[in-house]
Amino acid sequence: ITLTGLQPAANYAYDGPITLVDGMRGSVAYNNGAWLGFQGGDVTAVIDLGKQTSVQRVTVNANVTLDGWIMGCKGLEAAVSDDGKAYRPVGSKTFPDETDLHKHSIETYETSFDPVEARYVKVTIKPFPSLPKGHYGAGTKPYLFIDEITVE
Repeated sequence: ITLTGLQPAANYAYDGPITLVDGMRGSVAYNNGAWLGFQGGDVTAVIDLGKQTSVQRVTVNANVTLDGWIMGCKGLEAAVSDDGKAYRPVGSKTFPDETDLHKHSIETYETSFDPVEARYVKVTIKPFPSLPKGHYGAGTKPYLFIDEITVE
């Protein structure tokens, strides 16, 4: 796995990108080393499946702890490639705004699509642009803590 562009915040980088595909699901404690924390933009991960493989779904787990200024995913996009250079979009989904100011949970976000053969899968995770109205940090950029990215 390779992260392109935005990298985790230094204090939430832990073991780096491998954390996103190590098969170890994080608990509700966002600062225990099982989550990578990002702030300020889209997170893009490229996963090399090692060989041509049929794929039809991408999921990502996010820690949602609004009182900790942590929100989930606003959108999820998947694109595939045979060579790791030219990608074609295969799926995308937008998720509803988070309004429960007391939410503290692990959420799973997914996009499904018709099966395609590919070696590389590019996953773009779009964060919410700002904390919601009514939050004491309303208008400020939230953190996005993500864990397992799964390609099926």
